[in-house]
Order: sequence, then structure tokens, then C-alpha cells
Amino acid sequence: MKLTSIVSVNYNQPEVTLAFLESVKINTKNDHIEVILVDNGCKEDHSASFLAVFPELIYIRSSKNLGFAGGNNLGIKAAKGNFLLLLNNDTEISGNLIATLSNALEDNPEIGMISPLLLFYDQPDIINMQVLLK
Repeated sequence: MKLTSIVSVNYNQPEVTLAFLESVKINTKNDHIEVILVDNGCKEDHSASFLAVFPELIYIRSSKNLGFAGGNNLGIKAAKGNFLLLLNNDTEISGNLIATLSNALEDNPEIGMISPLLLFYDQPDIINMQVLLK
């Protein structure tokens, strides 16, 4: 399996980010991943807490808030993976997410981008459809 770089951005939500890291740790044990967390101009440095949960974490602390896109771009610059997976820090992933997405990309070279099905945490039977309209 090729390396997947998971990039996430934290802005003053250490508890949410810790839960995200736990989810990644539990659900990617058999996957070839690197996890990059951008601490995006946060008031306090929680790196010790993040690294305690996920010791292999690539932790990047930005002295100022670069916004969501800027934080992701900082993480992408550090990524070494064949695949990039950008996840919000309030995400909980399933156990087969990385394998399912990377296998789909490897088996279908005409696909350049893929997204998992997103469900609401508190209503897991409802699909979260985020649509950008012009």
C-alpha cells in the first residue's frame, strides 16, 4: 500500500483534536500513513498532549492563524505521501477508510480525487451533503 498523508488543522480545539488523533490511531493500525497536524496560531501549545496520543505525529506550529486553506497548505508542504487526505479535526474515521480510498485510486487511474461518505456524528443515518453552489 502506498503512503497516505493525513493532514488536519487545529485552531484552539485541543479536546476535539485529541479525539481525532485517537480515532486515527485506532482505525489505521494496518495502514501506511503519516499524520500531519498544523496548530494554526493557537493561543496555547498543546503539542505534548497531541504527541502523547500519537507519538509519530508530524506536528507543525504556525505562529499565526493562516486560515483553513493556509493551514492545510502548510501541512501539504510537509507531506511525503503518494496520497493526501485532508480531514477536519472534528472527524472520526472508520477502520477501512484508508484502504478503501487508496485502493479505489490505485485501481482507477483516471480518478484524480475521491471523497468518503460523510455522516453526521450525532445522526449517523443521515448523510452530510456539503454542496458548493454558484
